[in-house]
Amino acid sequence: MKPNKFFCTIVLSALAVCLNTSFAYRQKWFENSPPKITITSPLNDDRFAWNATIRYNIKITDKEDGSSEYDEINAKEVLLEVCYLKDASKVKNYLASKANMVKEDKGLTLLRNSDCFTCHASKNKLIGPSFELIAKRYPINNNSLERLTKKVMNGSTGIWGQVAMPAHPAMKKDEVREMISWILTNNSNPNISFYPGIEGAFRTKEKTAKETGKEVLVLTASYTDHGEKTSTQNKKYGQHSILLKAAN
Repeated sequence: MKPNKFFCTIVLSALAVCLNTSFAYRQKWFENSPPKITITSPLNDDRFAWNATIRYNIKITDKEDGSSEYDEINAKEVLLEVCYLKDASKVKNYLASKANMVKEDKGLTLLRNSDCFTCHASKNKLIGPSFELIAKRYPINNNSLERLTKKVMNGSTGIWGQVAMPAHPAMKKDEVREMISWILTNNSNPNISFYPGIEGAFRTKEKTAKETGKEVLVLTASYTDHGEKTSTQNKKYGQHSILLKAAN
């Protein structure tokens, strides 16, 4: 007896629906959860004093990666961005631009996974010059990118003093170029600073006659997780921002 063509069509359609539903369910089940970032100190709407040290602490929890409370998060993969705005009315647009970020700049990711922050800071001199000084000396163009990429890979001395920068021959040229591009693009603004780590401190600027008391600091902590448990694909980026108001 030949099977009913109509019956076979129904069975095949039902089977297809079941398979699609099962796939979608498994996909949802294994979907990477985004990290939760919280700046626990200072607190939102706190007041900041001029020319003062502010300590910060960041908490990271991620379903796949773990928790910063149990040292399961690599501290150097966490970044705090501090932005000084002269007027609180500018906060809305600034936060809107941050909210549109769905992933971290590739150059910054590579930078944080390297040893660069060991010798360089965003604004202050450590062993080597600050990123701000580097960005001020070298314009963002192909010549600068090529020149600095070679210095990072081959090492150099005498440019910023007698302390030698070690060579990094294991680094890939295109990745070093991405890192240099981020440094030159993001560190020329004197009102924005970057600090790696789950905890640390930064210093506020000195008050001048130009300050009116309307100034604010926007602190944004960010972290990109390592993806799903069975795959490093589908990494998720998370951030948290708070606002600090100038003390009168």
